[in-house]
Amino acid sequence: MRLKESTSIFNMGDTSIRVKEVVPIYKQILKTLQKHNQSNQKWNNESQASFYSSVLSDFAKAETEDGINLFGNLKRNEITGLDKRGRTLT
Repeated sequence: MRLKESTSIFNMGDTSIRVKEVVPIYKQILKTLQKHNQSNQKWNNESQASFYSSVLSDFAKAETEDGINLFGNLKRNEITGLDKRGRTLT
């Protein structure tokens, strides 16, 4: 995989990605990115969709097969601290 320019930025996540364990998430993203990078594709809409689909699949595998709780409580039923999540809820 190649980015369009050598100065292009690859964003691994932003404040919308709320996870329990940041380091394992980034390790998994980088591992999946390495697999996609070996195929030497251009970084376009199709390759991005394929990459993110693979990332989600790998996350699901890590949680179900390896028992790693990467995301914690995704249901977000707690009522305290809603002010801190205001941007995410809007």
